[in-house]
This record gives sequence, C-alpha cells and structure tokens, in this order.
Amino acid sequence: MSPDRDLFHEMRALLDEARARNDETVDPGELAARLTRAERRLRVLEHEYVDALQASPVALVEIDRDGIIRQWNTAAERLLGHESAGVIGRSMADILIPERKGYRERHRAAFAAVAAGGPHRGLVYNEVLAPMLHADGHEITVRLFILPLRRGALLSHLATIRDPQPVAPPHIDEVLGG
Repeated sequence: MSPDRDLFHEMRALLDEARARNDETVDPGELAARLTRAERRLRVLEHEYVDALQASPVALVEIDRDGIIRQWNTAAERLLGHESAGVIGRSMADILIPERKGYRERHRAAFAAVAAGGPHRGLVYNEVLAPMLHADGHEITVRLFILPLRRGALLSHLATIRDPQPVAPPHIDEVLGG
C-alpha cells in the first residue's frame, strides 16, 4: 500500500508546486488526472485493507503512532467485549491495558519509544502473553503479537490478540464434507 500512498503525496506536491509557480512545463491537467487515478486506487486499497481486517477470525487492532485505536475488527469485539464505535479514536492504553503493576504506564513508555524510533524491547515481532481489560472490567490474559506497519510516511502497529487457549476450528473434512 505504501507505493500508492507515496505516489499520491508526490503527485499532490507536484501539482501544488506547478500551480504555485504557474509552470508551463508541467501539465496541470495531466497531473490532476493522475492524482485522481491515484486517489481512486488509494481508496480501493483502503477498502480492501479494512475488508480483510474485518474478515479475520483473529482479533486485529490497528493503533497509530500516538497509541490511538484506528481499526478494530469484529473478532476484537467478540474477544474483548468493546464495539468498534466505542473504541475507534480512543487510547488503547486507557481501554485495554490494566493499571496494576504499572502495566499501563510501561505500555505508554514502550509505545512512545517505538514511535520515536527507539527499541521495541522484544514486543514487536514476538508473541507474548499479556493482561488486557475486557469491556466488563475483568482482566483476561491474551496472546499478543505486534507488527509495525508503514503506510507511506505514517507508522502504525497492528496487534493480533488471541485467546491463549482457543477452541479448535472444525477440520477441513467437516467443512468440505469429506
């Protein structure tokens, strides 16, 4: 997805520059057409990303560099009890991370360090057991895996959150009737 977002920003900058200079060597009409195509492609990619995220049977939560929840799928709703409308735009630490043992403050400090380009202390690319708060207030232990995402110049993180002892899915023979 990064190349399309980068293309979009590059073309926007070129178009703005051409307009500001009133440059005759740059055809603003062609740039505007290319920008429109890039915008359409970017919207399609964003919809495909959200559709794939929502279809996952694993709880997926996208958090921006400030720790704000940007995406929350239906599997996260089932596991953690929060509806997406109630968490999108809010701090992940405030909603999901328990205060006991300093978890919330340690989470914020580690997240800020990673967002600033610092070390991730083994939290990124490693699955860990972690306490999280359910919507009803009780604490649950989950399997947490964090993956950094670069979407153009924007940094965010995708967290996969799973029950540590999941129920086994049906065998393929049961699904296909074999």
